[in-house]
Order: sequence, then C-alpha cells, then structure tokens
Amino acid sequence: MFENLVGIEVNVICLLTALLILGTLQKSYQRKLQTRAFCALLLWFIAFCVIDGITHIVDPQNIAAMHVLICLKVITCVFVGYNWFTYTFYATANNSYGIRRWAPLVIAPPLAVSIYAIVVCIKHISDTELLLDPLLWLFLNIVGNVYFIAAVVVSVKRSFRSANPFQKGEYRRLSLAAIIPLIAMFVQYKFIQLNITSPVIILTILYMYLLSLKQQIFTDPATGLNNKHKMTDHIDKVLQNPDPEKRLFFVQIGVDYYEKIRKKFGKKKALLVIEKVAWFLRSQCHGQNALLARYSADKFAIICEKETLSELEFLCNEIIRNSETGEFQSVIPWKISLNVYWSEYGTEKTQTVDDWLNGVYDNCIKPATETPES
Repeated sequence: MFENLVGIEVNVICLLTALLILGTLQKSYQRKLQTRAFCALLLWFIAFCVIDGITHIVDPQNIAAMHVLICLKVITCVFVGYNWFTYTFYATANNSYGIRRWAPLVIAPPLAVSIYAIVVCIKHISDTELLLDPLLWLFLNIVGNVYFIAAVVVSVKRSFRSANPFQKGEYRRLSLAAIIPLIAMFVQYKFIQLNITSPVIILTILYMYLLSLKQQIFTDPATGLNNKHKMTDHIDKVLQNPDPEKRLFFVQIGVDYYEKIRKKFGKKKALLVIEKVAWFLRSQCHGQNALLARYSADKFAIICEKETLSELEFLCNEIIRNSETGEFQSVIPWKISLNVYWSEYGTEKTQTVDDWLNGVYDNCIKPATETPES
C-alpha cells in the first residue's frame, strides 16, 4: 500500500510539472518543428504518468486491466524515446531534410513495438494470471535505449561540427540531457523498487526547456543568428579575459537600401533578403573564431580577435567579393550590396565599449549605397 501511494505521488508531481511546462511553452514559427517535437515529448510523458498512476490504483488481481495498462505503458515509453530523439535532432539541425528523408525508418521501431504490445495484450487478456512477455520487455529496452543513445550521438556529432562556441556548449548540454535518463533507466533496472525514472526524465525535460529559453533570449528568431543580447554578453566575456597578443575588432555589415526594398517588394521579400544574407555571412565566418550576430534590422556584427589589421581586412574583402555572387542576389530584381565598417577596441578614441561600437563609421571598407542597381 505504501509503495502504491509513493508511486501515485511521484506520478502526480511529474504530471503537474509537465503540464506547467506545456502551459508556458511559447510557440515559435522559426523553430516550429523543434517546438512541435518538444510538445509531443511532453504529451507522451504526460500519458505515461497518467497510465502509471492508474497502474498503482487498479487491483493487481484484475488481470485484463493490468494487461491493457502494461500495453499502454510500453507504447508511451517507446514514443517518449522517439520524441526525445526528434527534439534533439531539430534542436541541433540547420534543416529538417535529413529526418524527413529517413522518417519511415525512424518511426518504424516504436510502431513495431506498439503493434507487438497490442498483439500480446489481446493474446493474454483472458489469462488467469499476469505473465509478462519477455520478448516485449526486451524490445522495449532496446528501442527505448537506442533512441536516447542516438540523441547523444547526434548532439555530440553536431557539437564537433559547429564552429560557434555558444552552439557547441548547447549541443553538449543536450547530449548530457540524453545520458541522464539512460543512467536512471539502468539504475531502475537494477533496483526495480526504486521509482526514479519518471522524476529524472521530467527534471531533464525541465532542464532542456530552460536551455530552450536561454536560446530564445540570445538568438535572433528570423535568422537563427546570435542577437544583440548575446553580442553584448560575448563582449563582456572577451574583455574579462583578453588575449594580449591579439587585437579586438568590431565589424558592422549593413544591407544597402534595405528600407527601399521593404517599400518596393514588401516585408516578406525584405525578410528573405535578410535570411539569405545571414546564411551567407555564417558561411563566411565559418572557422574564423568570430561571433556573428544580427545587430539591428538591416545590420550584422562580427566580433573577432585578430593578430594584425591585414587579417581583418582580408576577411572583410572576402565578404565583399563573395557577396557579389551570393545566393541572395536572386531574391529580388535589384542587385543586393553590403556596406562594411570596422573599429578596434582599445585605441585612443575607443577606450569604452560605447565609443568602440559608435566609432565604427570612422573606418570604412565599403561605404553604404543609397541607389539600388537593377
């Protein structure tokens, strides 16, 4: 009786926590697949908590009811693992092409286990004693663990590939979030009376939710780049631990005649231009050990440390040269051009951060153009 009460209390706490997270979840158009996967993860976990709670209430002698509840628990468990993996994939992916391509194979294991669980339930529902199918539990453990392991592999792989230090940290934390439930399930398997899997999973989901909120605070929703808040945070960290052998530069890259683009072609086309420019600049900054951020509506910022001014000028000139044939040139009939300015921190005129950022127009690589070219 005491164990049943503890089980009910644990499930109620987990259920309420999941409902609170679900109720405060903000919808995001730019990350709608990630948000949808997170909602699905929460809903399947809520279903598991409800079913597990009912299991502690139903009379164990009611064999038919117990078989139905076990079947439903198995189904919810495998889909919790599946949605955990899909959320991790969307949270670390630049696009959803990969998972859409392999979607039938990705979702096949939980569907197969669910069908087998239903068959086992129908087969044994009229039994006079509760006998657990060993093959069903084997499939449950294999499929559930594989999805969590796959989530770890995907996030670690993406962390190694990313050149953005902020993203690297986020991806590593997501891999840790998938490892924790694996450890909890192993402990649960060794000590069957311990009811720790559900609390560990909901606490880890809460941790992932807080990571998602942090990402929203520091990420520009339209482009997926760092925003001004993240740029300010990065500047503070760099100035606290400066590299004495390098010089700190601020590069401002603006989209020429952006307001005219908005008036002529509308907000959607203007936003598409910004998205394409952001994609282009991300590719240009790859491997540069620099922070790229969207600084304002039509301006981007690069914060980087270089040993010499010539290194910075080379980067800026490469951006200008490659922008002439960039993919965003086909978005509208006008030729899109970029203006580039820079400033260095710690000179006679830039002893403060405000002076450094405001003094960017003192040094020009390519001036702004007011008249668009067809």
